[in-house]
Amino acid sequence: MDAATFLVGVAALVLVLKVGACTTESCSMEDASGCSGGTHRSIMTDSRWQGYLDLIASSVAEYGGCVGERCDCLGDQIAQDLMVWRERGGIDIAEFEQAKARRGGVHYQIVNHTLYREEECMFPSRCKGIEHFILKIIHGLPDAEMIVNVRDNPQSPTYSGPLPILSFSKTSANYDIMYPAWTFWAGGPAISTEPKGLGRWDLKRKTIAESSDNWLWEDKRTIAFFRGSRYFLEVISYPLQLESICSIMVGIVQAKQ
Repeated sequence: MDAATFLVGVAALVLVLKVGACTTESCSMEDASGCSGGTHRSIMTDSRWQGYLDLIASSVAEYGGCVGERCDCLGDQIAQDLMVWRERGGIDIAEFEQAKARRGGVHYQIVNHTLYREEECMFPSRCKGIEHFILKIIHGLPDAEMIVNVRDNPQSPTYSGPLPILSFSKTSANYDIMYPAWTFWAGGPAISTEPKGLGRWDLKRKTIAESSDNWLWEDKRTIAFFRGSRYFLEVISYPLQLESICSIMVGIVQAKQ
């Protein structure tokens, strides 16, 4: 994932952003000590960022929700992730055993519509979320087994042979097969207000909307909320500061007003 793709993701995932509250300044690459009293540039006028601004504005203008009951909008991602296995004639036993031996994920089996899992799971709440959704459809599933990665980082890099591992996050530098994040049910990051970890997104999205209606816009705190994997912060090719992202978002919102 490059910086432009990351910013497009931020544009889609920011839930609360107070226009004008973020600074429209960013420290230059030559002076990272702080903008206050030093050399600084405006993100919105610095030509280095124009390509990113154009990509974000275009994505916002063209964005459309997933239409259809069968999640057809995910088809391209599924086809892309499975292409390597289609070209290799499928997943063989040796490749599966290699993925299992590497401990790149949790081993699951479905036998006669019953779900089995190895005893060890690095993040039990994350496994709980995975199992919740599998069990909802298990009576329609054939016998199968899979390796599901519950770590933040993908486990099958393209510089080595592909391994059949399901992961919730990846980049073009990984062979991992994408699957929906467990955090829609359980296993999200633990914060002060959610000591057991964020989860139950079916309930959370309702309470967020209800809470939002109880506060006037001008009384809201200046907070941008990104729902995603911190792993991607490690793979961005061009360093980005939070204030830079916030500045760009402010510019987009202002431009649309």
